[in-house]
Parts: sequence; structure tokens; C-alpha cells
Amino acid sequence: AETRICRREAFAVLRKGRSGALPELRRALPPDFTLFVVPEMPRRAGTEKVDRRRLAELVAPSLEPARVERQGQQYEREALELRRWYSPLGLLLAASVFHGFLATFGLPWWLWRSPSGGLDLETEVLLSESGGQPDSAVVVHVPLHGYMPAMLLLLVRILWELCWRALCSSYVILFAWHSAKFTNFFHNFPFGVIGFALFAASALPGAASGLAVALPGMWKAVRRGRLLSWPGVCFVGFPVWAREYGTWYVNRGVWVVFKWYLAFWLGVPATFASAAASRCT
Repeated sequence: AETRICRREAFAVLRKGRSGALPELRRALPPDFTLFVVPEMPRRAGTEKVDRRRLAELVAPSLEPARVERQGQQYEREALELRRWYSPLGLLLAASVFHGFLATFGLPWWLWRSPSGGLDLETEVLLSESGGQPDSAVVVHVPLHGYMPAMLLLLVRILWELCWRALCSSYVILFAWHSAKFTNFFHNFPFGVIGFALFAASALPGAASGLAVALPGMWKAVRRGRLLSWPGVCFVGFPVWAREYGTWYVNRGVWVVFKWYLAFWLGVPATFASAAASRCT
């Protein structure tokens, strides 16, 4: 029999009349190897070397078109479902917009307006006669107040707020997963530690406080060599974690969740909480 070994896979071409060759090959191979029997060894034209790509195609499982289509539709539904679970990040966006407006328009007027009350924009206007031919050109001074610079400053401020708040929440999540006490303490917080991290990052007044809150998680990231990579990993995995923590809240609805928290925090009898939770089961 002709055989080729690629990694932990063995490919064999059995000759006619050698019925006992297959058991011999299996005994000769290590137990963690996989044996494939192929009709022939595909070779590259010119070099006569074994074509490993075609060899892998020979033993690859063939999928029916209908099954492939069903799998594609399933992957699309899963992608749309995960995209929906990015919506809790809207809390960070709302906080960033609020603090951006507060920081931009809460400043003294002379910091975002010109001393003269506006900028002069020279615009050349062509005055035409009834025949459509230009008669003369005059320069008109159009006052352009400081709203455009203010809008640009506002956009930059919102992006800055969103950036540091997102980073802060990612490191809070990392620290929470390395502290069982922290995770258990916020187990009943809406959306668990994910919800607490977003709430804390949204409620912080400034970047300095955000740095102080994120320092424990940053220290964990530095020790494991993932200080710069962790925010990207957190962003990719966020919808999976948010779905894990938030499915109960989404399935139960606002009113039932409110009843449950009322029973939990105010000491309402447990039968009330169980009855409230069972309405949507």
C-alpha cells in the first residue's frame, strides 16, 4: 500500500488483493493518528509531488446544498442576534453625549465664540439683469457665528468621552472576572457585572475618576500581557456576555423584573417574587 502522512493524518492507497493491509496499517500507526483510504494519491503536474490540498478535498465531508443553505441562514440569524446585544452600549453613548454637551456649552461664551460675535465669511454674489447676463459682482459679508466651531468641539468631546468610558468599562469587567467576591456581590445587579461596569463608567464625572476605577483591571491586564489587546477582545465578546447576563431580563419584561427587584430589595415575601417571575415562563 502507498501511504502518506500529513500531521496526524495518514492517507493510504490499497492495492487489490491486499485485504489484510488495512489492519496492519492501523496497528503500525500511533493511536492518535487518523487513517484515510483514498483511491489514488493526487500529484502536482511537473513535480509529481503529492498535492495535499486535493488530498484533503478527497476526504472532506460533502455537504448537501440544502444543508449548507440552512447553516448559512443560521449563521446570519446568530450574527443579527449578537448585533442586537450591542444595544446596552447605548448607555455609554448617552452619557458621552450628555457630558459632551455639558463640557462644550457649559463653558464661558468667549471660549467657543469669536470676540466679535462671529466670523466674517466673504461671499462673491453675481447680480444678473433680466437677460441673464452678469451686471456686476459685489462682496457680501455673511456673519458666521461660532456654532460651527462649537459643533466640532462637541463632536470631539463626545468621541473622547465615549473612548475613555468604554475603556474604563472593559477593565472593570476584566477585574470582575478575576474576583469572585466582586462578581457575586453584583450578581443581582441588572445585567450582572456587565451592567454594573456600564453603569459605573457612565456615572463617572471625568477621565481622572475613570482611570482610578479602571486601575485594578488595568493591573490585571498588565500582569497577563493584554493591556492593549483586552479592549478589542472585550468589544468582540461583549454581545455574547451581554446575552448571557441579560436574557432573563429581556424575556421577563420590565414589569416582571421590577416586581422581582421590589421583592428582593424590600423584603417582600418570596412567593410574590416567584409569582411575578412565573408569569413569563
